[in-house]
Amino acid sequence: MGFLTFVIAFIIVFAIGLLIRSLINKARKKSQSGNVTITPQINIGSGNSPSMPAAPPVFCSNCGAKLDAGSAFCGNCGKKVG
Repeated sequence: MGFLTFVIAFIIVFAIGLLIRSLINKARKKSQSGNVTITPQINIGSGNSPSMPAAPPVFCSNCGAKLDAGSAFCGNCGKKVG
């Protein structure tokens, strides 16, 4: 009984692995064919609220270069931000 359970479980896991691999391959083929279009959408509220002022620019504490928003490292000297 234990061996039969092992064989059935192995077959099920193997079949699930094949299914997952097939789905991943389909997704890769779609993305390589150019049929997939990713369009970023930004929702900033209903439009009825007053707009928030822009954040002031941030500068590197090491070299003084202006940092891009959300950057983890300075693009000029390479120092870690934060």
